[in-house]
Amino acid sequence: MSGVNILNGPRFDFNVSVLSVLKGTNGVRHASLQTDHELRPRQAYLVFASYNNGIYKAYEEFKVVPLGITFKQEMIAGKPLHEQLQILFRLAVDNLNSEIAKKQAEKERLEVALRMKN
Repeated sequence: MSGVNILNGPRFDFNVSVLSVLKGTNGVRHASLQTDHELRPRQAYLVFASYNNGIYKAYEEFKVVPLGITFKQEMIAGKPLHEQLQILFRLAVDNLNSEIAKKQAEKERLEVALRMKN
């Protein structure tokens, strides 16, 4: 995955590997993803996008949902769509909770530093 900033367009144009398509055009393995969301390398994302001519477009808020690094296709394989979405949303919530805990610990360390007297 690599991102490029675009003037007068979406914030980023990433080259992405498509792991799975829940609904829509199947068989796409590599494509361009135009989005206003910054993506992190080696992370998985649930993307709600339109697809046309090799380009996925996902601009609006909540169109790109971070899943973290623990996503495996086997987690959703063979399950109905509603169950796949529930699994992916749960994974996203767990990922976010983990990030919040890390940020809270960082905040607490900084607050201790602020209270220190020279």
